[in-house]
Amino acid sequence: VRAAAALAARPGELASKTCKPLRAALHPLVEGRLREERASPAFRVTCALGQRSRWPEALRLLGEMRSLEPRRRPKLGAYQRWVREVNASEGTTQELALLDA
Repeated sequence: VRAAAALAARPGELASKTCKPLRAALHPLVEGRLREERASPAFRVTCALGQRSRWPEALRLLGEMRSLEPRRRPKLGAYQRWVREVNASEGTTQELALLDA
């Protein structure tokens, strides 16, 4: 982690030829994240629900979906998948908030 923080503080060094293998190794992670950001809100919610640490993000996205026109909202299967994912959990207040969103 310290090495990554040190490289982030010196972007010129990260762009150097010696760091090319590191950039190549990190490229698929960056591409995946960018692809997710450009994806549909339903896909982004699915990705966020897959990681408990990202549940606040999922809650925010679900709140934003409420304001969408009905024709732009996800299909019923997406909602069922999300409920199944959260319903299999422990019942904390955050999980209940996700089910209510």
